[in-house]
Amino acid sequence: ADFSFTECLLFGSIIAATDPVATLSTLKSSGTPPLLYDLIFGESALNDAFSIVLFNIFRTLCAEEWRAKRAQLHLDPHDSHPPPVLDPPWYEVVPPAMGRM
Repeated sequence: ADFSFTECLLFGSIIAATDPVATLSTLKSSGTPPLLYDLIFGESALNDAFSIVLFNIFRTLCAEEWRAKRAQLHLDPHDSHPPPVLDPPWYEVVPPAMGRM
């Protein structure tokens, strides 16, 4: 499937946030100073929050792009879901996972 640049940004915002559970677990079990543990945990939380913000921005941009594509295909332009012929396979997985923010 051909993805637009905006759809690529949307997908990138989803996979950009990494889960540091393994790193934090290793740090805790190895006797790392609490300050270092707290700094890494704080950075992780900030990274996750920023990814959510980016996801919402890019999701809005994709909805506008999809509305325009729907209008070109003479489908309902007020529907913000991707047109059936343009529906990326991950679109049905991500919104339920993100709680349809």
